[in-house]
Amino acid sequence: EYAASIEDAAAVGLAIFFHDVIYNPRAGSPQNEKDSADLFDLFAQEALPSGAPPGHQKGLLASKVRRWIEQTAHHKCADGDAMDCRLFMDFDMAVLGRPWEEYEEYSRQIRQEYSHVPE
Repeated sequence: EYAASIEDAAAVGLAIFFHDVIYNPRAGSPQNEKDSADLFDLFAQEALPSGAPPGHQKGLLASKVRRWIEQTAHHKCADGDAMDCRLFMDFDMAVLGRPWEEYEEYSRQIRQEYSHVPE
């Protein structure tokens, strides 16, 4: 639905894949985001070719994706970030706009995941 609006599909795809790759409900924010960004950095160093992907400089792509991953701790893009960052944040929060039954199931799962936190 939003594919035509995305300018940098590689960055958005990598951010989506890696933003919660490390997720420990007991660690919380921003530790999970930092750990996920660190793992992305390792991936980028080893797996992305030096000109990866076409049209990107490896360092610029990696720093953009890392920044976006870390920004999911507060779901706020920096002023200079492209619309792609805002779309990525919206994708991450999309469950909040789902039909009530789906959101209710999501809430139940989150409550179970955070059962170590008193209500």
